[in-house]
Amino acid sequence: YKEYNVSVIYKGYRLEFAEEKNLLLKETRGVGLEDVVTAIEVIEHIDKPLVAFKEIHRVLKDKGTFIMSTPNNDMLFKTFWWFWEKTFGQEWHSTHLTTFKKEEWLSLIKKTGYFKIKRVIDYWRINTIIEMEKL
Repeated sequence: YKEYNVSVIYKGYRLEFAEEKNLLLKETRGVGLEDVVTAIEVIEHIDKPLVAFKEIHRVLKDKGTFIMSTPNNDMLFKTFWWFWEKTFGQEWHSTHLTTFKKEEWLSLIKKTGYFKIKRVIDYWRINTIIEMEKL
């Protein structure tokens, strides 16, 4: 598989972007090389988020930062998403493979023991943004 889809240098930082199917980084990249990993509106499209969390933990440096955002699958979001799929977002139908509410995500993250939750932001009550530090 490809290691990354796109690699960009921006203001001295290497930014690498991967599709979900390319999430796992090759073993040759080593352990603990990344300062920050983000999963912005990605984690809900993965059917095994624990595998993703384990891999993110592996590639982060000690005390590295992991930021994820995901829908808060409460009734407000589910109503919005139903209308979205029926109108403009038909191609997104059935793409959310893990549909947790904020509390379920926080519980799962804590149970892994991989990360310390530093900040949780409710964005318009629709999305949850979670900033974590590698333990």
